[in-house]
Amino acid sequence: MKFYTYFSNQQRFAIVGLVLIIICLEFLLVSNKSIENDGFHVDSNVYSNFQKEVALQLAKNQANAAPKIYPFNPNFITDYKGYKLGMTSEEINRLLNHRATNKWVNSAEEFQKVTKVSDLLIKQIAPYFKFPSWVTNKDKVQSNQSYTYLKNSKQKIDLNTATAEQLQKVYGIGSFYSERIIRYRDSFEGGFISDVQLQDVRGLTLETIDNILKDFTVKIPRVYLKN
Repeated sequence: MKFYTYFSNQQRFAIVGLVLIIICLEFLLVSNKSIENDGFHVDSNVYSNFQKEVALQLAKNQANAAPKIYPFNPNFITDYKGYKLGMTSEEINRLLNHRATNKWVNSAEEFQKVTKVSDLLIKQIAPYFKFPSWVTNKDKVQSNQSYTYLKNSKQKIDLNTATAEQLQKVYGIGSFYSERIIRYRDSFEGGFISDVQLQDVRGLTLETIDNILKDFTVKIPRVYLKN
């Protein structure tokens, strides 16, 4: 009774509210301690093994994410391609300077001789070199040169006289590339001097060039057409 008579209504409400706040805070404190006591604990050995498994999986994923090398003609290595292969700028420039003189590399040994790459690097990238069929079968063609020439003269069309319509019959060659081939051929006085010059036609893949050479070849080099 003294509680109600000694304090005013406002004071009584304030005291009751303070008590309720204290009770709530005590309840929260007890709850937090209970959660901490029920925390999840992991054995140190189990955790260490888990970390090792995660590290191994990450290493495996990084190895799988490494860029893959696909077969390519080393004569057309660019600065970016050479850098990705592990070549130095000096080695790349040696190859580009060699190609600037209209010369080709036709084997891994010749590539290393021109670029001076290390034995380790040539061992890593040489298995991906892809040379045209007329380069890889050069010895066979030379041993049957007379027979091959007679066969081509009867069955193949001369690249130096071929029309755009004739080239468009080749799989992979449309009006765009047929015109590009003819423009490039006509940029030389007399036309092509060798089948290998098709590799300098921008945009032609090795597969498309192989398809062209099934029906076309340079029969009369431009030095004879000029005369």
